[in-house]
Parts: sequence; structure tokens; C-alpha cells
Amino acid sequence: MKKTLAVRRDVETFYKEMQKLNKADIIYKDVIDLREGIQNLNKFDQSMVLERIPDNEKLAFLKDITKSLTPEWSNFFLETAYAYHFNYLADAINFYIAAYEKELLIIESVVPLSNEQTERIKASFEKKLQHSFPHVKHQLVPDLIGGVVVRTKNYVLDGSLRKQFTQIERQLHVK
Repeated sequence: MKKTLAVRRDVETFYKEMQKLNKADIIYKDVIDLREGIQNLNKFDQSMVLERIPDNEKLAFLKDITKSLTPEWSNFFLETAYAYHFNYLADAINFYIAAYEKELLIIESVVPLSNEQTERIKASFEKKLQHSFPHVKHQLVPDLIGGVVVRTKNYVLDGSLRKQFTQIERQLHVK
């Protein structure tokens, strides 16, 4: 448990450093790509701690799967593997994703939003929740019909026409 907390602390420190360097977004994409490429994190973790596989082979494998990723993430991931003797690598991946997504604001709309509209929505949401969201992702979702849905990891504000129509439909069925 103590080592898991240490890995979390290391990842959160790394995330904050990448945020200061404006590289947190690209690292997030790398980590997502890595997780998708691995497919099964539990099996990956189990294979990394097998004693019958020499450390140099594990290291070569990790270098190979991270070679197309940013040097910052690749180096951090390899350092983590070495520091924790190939344990907790899936945790490192999941902790980075969690740190990033904790500060991610997703805005869904039917039409593209201007930078000004996105910033107004972001500022309003940050004020409401008293929390800063340095990462903003805009998604086009035609099913909304109109309006916007704003979501974070822990909160959803649905101002879509789809929701309003659903509420009206429920009220009509209740009567």
C-alpha cells in the first residue's frame, strides 16, 4: 500500500511538472494510447513481475512500447519501472489518467463553439464549482438537438434540448 501511494505521489508530481510545461495534454494522449495498446493492464502487470523473464528483456519491451510516445512520458515510465522493479506500472498509467481527468472539463454541443463561447462556459462552470479546469475538450453530439452538456469527472450539467424533451415526455406519461 505504501508503494502504491508513493507511485501516486510520483505520478502527480510528474503531472504537475507536465502541466507547467504545457505538455499534460499530449502526455494524456500518450498514456491513453499506451493503455489501449496494452489492452489488459492486469495481465501486463503480472507479466512485468515474472521472475523468469530477465529485467533487461522487460526493459527492452517497455522501451519498444514507449518509443513512439513523448520522451517525457517514456522516460518517466521507464524510471518508474526501474524504481519499483517493474511493479505498479498499470497504477502509474491509471494515476496519470485520473490526475488529468480530475481537471478536465468536457463541453458537448450540437454545433461547434467559438473560443469565446467555450471560455465563457468554462469560466461559469469554474465559478460554480470553485475549481479550475485547465483542460477543456469540446465534443460535437448531434443527439443533443440543441443546448450544451458540461461534464467533469464528478459533475454533469445537462442543458440540452434532448433532456428538456425527455422531461416533458415523462410529465405527459405521468398524467
